Amino acid sequence: MSKKRFLIVGSINTLITNSFLQLLLLVTNISLATFVSQLISMFVGFYLHGKFVFGNSQFSFIKFFKYFLFAFLLWILNWSGIFVISSYGINKNLSALILIPFLASISYLIQKNKIFV
Repeated sequence: MSKKRFLIVGSINTLITNSFLQLLLLVTNISLATFVSQLISMFVGFYLHGKFVFGNSQFSFIKFFKYFLFAFLLWILNWSGIFVISSYGINKNLSALILIPFLASISYLIQKNKIFV
């Protein structure tokens, strides 16, 4: 059941975050666009995933810190992935969309096994 809830909540978070990312990619560089969208994702995701997916009613500084470090890692993966894929001539907006399944899979596994345990 948590995988299904993760997909639903993750889809909502991804829709919010990727909407910002797509808009920002039109007006700024990849680093800033992915950084701002990752910040949005971090705060929204920590609350939504913690509460609705993993049943976490106790939000602690340690969990948030682990989530923050993980969000930073995801930002690096997202930024570098968009950069590499777009270097092959693929539109950077499409590159960002291509990365979603990969980043979502990593996100689920880390949150389930390392953050909200």
